[in-house]
Amino acid sequence: MSEDKEKYLSPEWCMVDDQGQRYMLPKTMIFMGHEECDFIIEGSSVDKRHAVVTFDHYLNKFKIKDLSTIHGTFINDVRIPEQEYITLEEKYTIRLGFYILCLI
Repeated sequence: MSEDKEKYLSPEWCMVDDQGQRYMLPKTMIFMGHEECDFIIEGSSVDKRHAVVTFDHYLNKFKIKDLSTIHGTFINDVRIPEQEYITLEEKYTIRLGFYILCLI
């Protein structure tokens, strides 16, 4: 495949939890939390609607936004600002409360 074509292909990324379970990321907006979300995470450290992940077709990358949570959302152990989209890169570690995911 030519290099020009490759740069326009959307990445097929998934998140992997600490037990090796893989979750494919759709190229739409998904809400993460422990109630009525697309990606349900059990645990008291995760808010009902904790974060949102969306795909930026212009950048060809996923982005995440913390939804003003108590325990926060972290990328590579750094807390991200509330209500601000942060671009995700491959192999980033994402933590929602005490729940850890890796983007591959």
